[in-house]
Amino acid sequence: MPEPKYRAAMEQGKTSKKSFCYTNKCSVLTFLLVIAGIAVAVLVTLFVKSVRGPATKEKAGLQWWQKDIIYQVYPRSFQDSDGNGIGDLNGIRNRLYYFNDIGVGIVWLSPFYKSPMKDFGYDVSNYTAVDSIFGTMKDFEALMKDAKQKGLKVIVDFVPNHCSDEHPWFKQSKHDFNGTKYRDYFIWSKGVNESGQRVPPNNWQSVFGGSAWTLDNVSGEYYYHQFTPNQPDLNFRNKDVLNEIDNVFRFWLNKGVDGFRIDAIPHLFEVKNLSWNENINVNKSWQENAGRHIYTRDLDEIYGVVRRWRKVLDEFRQDDGSEKFLVLETSDLTKEMRDKYYAAGGVPFFFELLGVQKSCNVTCLEDIIKRGTLGLPSGGWPNFVIGNHDQRRIAERWGEEFVNAWNMLLLTLPGTPTTYYGEEIGMTGMNYTQNETVDPAALQSNNMSQSRDPERSPMQWSNASQAGFTTGSAPWLKVNPDYLTINVAKQNASDSSILSIYKLLAKLRTRSAFQNKDITFTRVTDDILSFTRGDKSDKYLVVINFGSNSATTNFAQLKFESATVEVSTNNAIYNVGSLVNLTSLTLSSAQGLVLKIK
Repeated sequence: MPEPKYRAAMEQGKTSKKSFCYTNKCSVLTFLLVIAGIAVAVLVTLFVKSVRGPATKEKAGLQWWQKDIIYQVYPRSFQDSDGNGIGDLNGIRNRLYYFNDIGVGIVWLSPFYKSPMKDFGYDVSNYTAVDSIFGTMKDFEALMKDAKQKGLKVIVDFVPNHCSDEHPWFKQSKHDFNGTKYRDYFIWSKGVNESGQRVPPNNWQSVFGGSAWTLDNVSGEYYYHQFTPNQPDLNFRNKDVLNEIDNVFRFWLNKGVDGFRIDAIPHLFEVKNLSWNENINVNKSWQENAGRHIYTRDLDEIYGVVRRWRKVLDEFRQDDGSEKFLVLETSDLTKEMRDKYYAAGGVPFFFELLGVQKSCNVTCLEDIIKRGTLGLPSGGWPNFVIGNHDQRRIAERWGEEFVNAWNMLLLTLPGTPTTYYGEEIGMTGMNYTQNETVDPAALQSNNMSQSRDPERSPMQWSNASQAGFTTGSAPWLKVNPDYLTINVAKQNASDSSILSIYKLLAKLRTRSAFQNKDITFTRVTDDILSFTRGDKSDKYLVVINFGSNSATTNFAQLKFESATVEVSTNNAIYNVGSLVNLTSLTLSSAQGLVLKIK
């Protein structure tokens, strides 16, 4: 429509000559200008992309859980908010800023469900309730709300293999003598007669020691438990059990959780024929008979249940394609088993770095990493773990001097890394006396060497009383006395601390070169693990000396003479930002470098 001044003139007949912009010439010129403008816009876009640098082809399609660090919180030990000596949900909520500060994007909460705490929460008596020692459902909802506001994802531990013997399902199962609904929720057997004495139906062992069968005085039958007698196994061949568990998933998904870590999934099924004995030595522990439990773990029916759970989680897929995460506690997997878990829609944890001892040289480490990264099925994504609530801490397994090296390895490997609370400051394992031990596994077996208490000691926040974990005088586990020197506050004040180096590594791994599955090893010695990440335009060399002596290396094979230090575990030797000679690089024991190759 013409501008008002031209319209008014034409209406009054005062303008006999048309404006240029109302002629055919104007139309042609306008068309040409539009075409030219589009061409310029395209050229500018291409130029800006080249200035920004290359984008890893995989990065654009990555899910949120493929790009961030997972940080495992053991709620009892992270932060106590009410002074009763036990960590809780409000304590975690009060520390949410910490995850942002250290570069963590995903918080994994170990069990906080209602429980008699015979196995500290892994014996659930109500799957849809918060245990009062951790707070209330309103506390959980507030935690979720604040986490979302801070851009954090939250995944929760889920324990489907077994529940507590105080769960209403089991209580009703004990009294359903006629085989009504709840009787079949669990695995029951009358046992067998052996020399005039009634005994369990087979020789199956509990992971925590002794028989996997316990005689119930109420029903007069044996029930099966892969862990403690207080944790009866659920029967996943029962459709009602499957539906119950589906609805538990939906309950927490409706609360906003972003995914689940599934506990003890290899034990989900056992063979139907309860008369079959396993080829084991009953005088040895479950662990000593590892590999012989062919009737009680890793049965093929597991994958169908994982596929079922994947469908439930997909009901909550976001409009932007963001999916819910399903990660599985697995161990001793064959390649076939691993691939089946991936195909079913879950991510099997890769735990092989957890048990690595100093006898494992670079060849050994390379082989482990290759098993975790190479030959994955379509859609398979790597993941690595170096600590959790069941394993000794890095400082105990390798020595405090190697903590930086292991954190560097974890955060520069392909895939999704998982950090266990306290490893980012190098917490050490607390040595508890027999009288101080509270772990059910150790107490049941009367073997303190099996205790998991050392890796569950309270988080060390500062040098204040009780390490800033609680205002109370009696934490549920004694605080490690080394909190005076190993704590978050002190390490935040130092640019060369374990925590500061962790932060640098966390920031580094957000770059495109580290957001993919590619890794190339550059072997130079038997003690130094070295590999490159990225491509020619954005390439990094990671070099870590896992040996006990200094070593000088030559990376002439890379066809680059120098590189810039991005992260160093020892700034006294190599400063961040300094230029180093790749043909003569000396690393002391436990030293690591991330170098930018230009």
